[in-house]
Amino acid sequence: MSKGAMELDVGSATGDAQAAVQRMDPRCHLHGLEGRTRSKAVWMLLECDLAGYGLVRVIAGRRSLDTQWRLYGRGRTAAACESAGVPVGYAKPRARRVRWCLAERLKHVQGEAFDLDLTSYPEGEWERIGAIGERCGLDWGGRWEVTDAGHFESKA
Repeated sequence: MSKGAMELDVGSATGDAQAAVQRMDPRCHLHGLEGRTRSKAVWMLLECDLAGYGLVRVIAGRRSLDTQWRLYGRGRTAAACESAGVPVGYAKPRARRVRWCLAERLKHVQGEAFDLDLTSYPEGEWERIGAIGERCGLDWGGRWEVTDAGHFESKA
């Protein structure tokens, strides 16, 4: 990984590269990420585009603590929220549970994580896209015990 690639950012990308990133992040989720995470995310998106995955979409970046707690509360009881340090008012036990959104995992709140929409790709392709993210210096949620294939974050 070259120093120049690590410093790549949306603003420094020109021509086709900048257009590719804008196609993949139309709602500008990457702009809220911390600098190093944003640079790695842009690098990953450009590598995905070069590998033929040009339609990989960024669907989430930085989240407020309120949003993170709201997601955690979906499908969880007040007791589960309380034990995780989430105010019990966020508990929505009848809602469809968010598969992976532990309250203590605040990488999204810190601007150090983003999510991609991989639903338009066969599951076998997720591994290849995840490997691209890992080569760009990101941790991939597809390797976790409870997988989250669309999640990428800065290494601890």
